[in-house]
Amino acid sequence: ENEQWALEQCAGAGVPAPRMLHLEHDLPGYPKRSACVLSHIEGTSLEELVEGQRIDDAEFRRLLEQAGELYARLHSVHPAGFGPLDGQGRGPFADWRSCYLGRIDMERLRQSALNAGIDWGQVEEAIELLQREAALGDGLSSSLCQEGFGLRHILVHGGEISGVVDFEHCE
Repeated sequence: ENEQWALEQCAGAGVPAPRMLHLEHDLPGYPKRSACVLSHIEGTSLEELVEGQRIDDAEFRRLLEQAGELYARLHSVHPAGFGPLDGQGRGPFADWRSCYLGRIDMERLRQSALNAGIDWGQVEEAIELLQREAALGDGLSSSLCQEGFGLRHILVHGGEISGVVDFEHCE
């Protein structure tokens, strides 16, 4: 439901994204089920184009600038609150500080740092920096973000960005 909401907002903001048909059934005697069907978007991921050396630096830069324009449109959508969105575009946190500093899970971070081979001291330094500069986020209004942003989520067809995909974990 949150992804459907985000995709509808993309359409309203002029960001090319798939359309979704969200189907649910609650038949007696069966568990409630839902399925999402996304429309097909022609294109190859920007990641695949780069890794396959199918575009040059100038073309890559042009596409990144185009992606920046699309993401600026995406960020012009203002959900209510911060954090993971529900199906009505509401996040559970009232402000930036409670969302991003109030939910730091130290044990999960410690394990992630260990798994990624990152020195724990660097993680602690980053957290201290965030806490020290937290006031920079006070007063910010929320804007729609695609949590899984990456070149693999930008589709290119005919030399132009044809779609932005994967809004499953939008915030």
